[in-house]
Amino acid sequence: MSNDRSLFAGLDLCREEAQLTWFDERKMEPESLCASGEAAESSGEYLIPLVLAVKPETKEWLFGQEALRADSAVRIDRLIERILTGEEFQKDGMSFSPDFLLERYLRKTLSILKRKFPNQTITRLTVTLEDSEPAVISAVYRVLQMLGIGRDRALVQSHSQSFMHYTLNQPKDIWMNDVGLFELDRKGLIYYQLSINRRTIPMTALITKEDLSGTFGYDLIEDKLPPEQLDYIFDHLARSVLHKKIVSTLYITGRGFEGTWADETLRALCAGRRVFKGQNLYAKGACYAAREMWKKPDVDYILLDEEMLPASVKVRLYTDARMTDYTLVQAGTPWYDASNQICVIPDNTGEFEFIISNPMKKESVHQILTLDGFYERGNKMTKLLLSIRFLDRITAVITIRNIGFGEFCPTDHRIWEQEIVL
Repeated sequence: MSNDRSLFAGLDLCREEAQLTWFDERKMEPESLCASGEAAESSGEYLIPLVLAVKPETKEWLFGQEALRADSAVRIDRLIERILTGEEFQKDGMSFSPDFLLERYLRKTLSILKRKFPNQTITRLTVTLEDSEPAVISAVYRVLQMLGIGRDRALVQSHSQSFMHYTLNQPKDIWMNDVGLFELDRKGLIYYQLSINRRTIPMTALITKEDLSGTFGYDLIEDKLPPEQLDYIFDHLARSVLHKKIVSTLYITGRGFEGTWADETLRALCAGRRVFKGQNLYAKGACYAAREMWKKPDVDYILLDEEMLPASVKVRLYTDARMTDYTLVQAGTPWYDASNQICVIPDNTGEFEFIISNPMKKESVHQILTLDGFYERGNKMTKLLLSIRFLDRITAVITIRNIGFGEFCPTDHRIWEQEIVL
């Protein structure tokens, strides 16, 4: 597909609303869209409520603000919660599965792009989520496949990963030092800090998280605490988490920061640093990630957060007349997406050597997996399937299966398995 027909999109899929972005190649940055297909910056309506409605008489489906305004239609909400619980929607003889409802919503939302760009097809799409629940991630991939967008064109990532993609696509002076992010939504106040290690090759971007919701919960916003009290609490927390930290840029996002109650503290935080406030950081970060799936960024980096693998796992193999370390999984991959499998033919050996390479450390760790009881039916007459999957971000499971070597050397169904801690 030629570049003039390539369409890169980002979708921020939260529990109550979604935001849609596309990459403007002329401006070289993402743009937000509202449900009408107009530029969100001009309309101001870029938050699309995560709500569906169906008219019983015509079976017509509505979404977003349309669904909220349709008094005669049957309204359906809590789409993300339904996926997590497996709860079907049932009313007036109608029954819809969580996957079906998500498919309806995503189809309607992505049709906004189709209306604006009728002659273009989505080349890459990144969906960013508030929380990386495996059930929701799997459902999004399933539904996108139903819409004709396979895993080769789709990526699902967390808000923190979108924050990193957004930041590292800004001018370098923005992230010359550490970058902070205050987010205030229904989970309460959260602080993220992004640190860049330029001494590693490639350089690494590490994000840390500090949960401040115990002191500043969203209930303070809902209870309509006086603005001066909200500002006082936020000012105290901000000064506390930023104490003795070299943070040159701050981002402020989340529904809780709407209005002007935090303006006095934000003005104070501007002393010696840049401060940006807005609600589309994650959606634009997702859009940057979508484009990077197609075109590698100018800056080579590995992103590391609480969901990403801290190290690469390689296996030592003999191929193309030389020994090589084949990468099974790469550091910076979300652990729930990290898997791989290869076929190997042993050559007078019953051992495999694995190399764990942490980009933050200069030394690699070597581990040996011995195939107890393994025997070859003649040299190079056995084929093994080696696979890797993860139980969490630091625990890998290596599985090796004897799959035979044609009809003359059938499999003996032997399986070897070992856990490796990164």
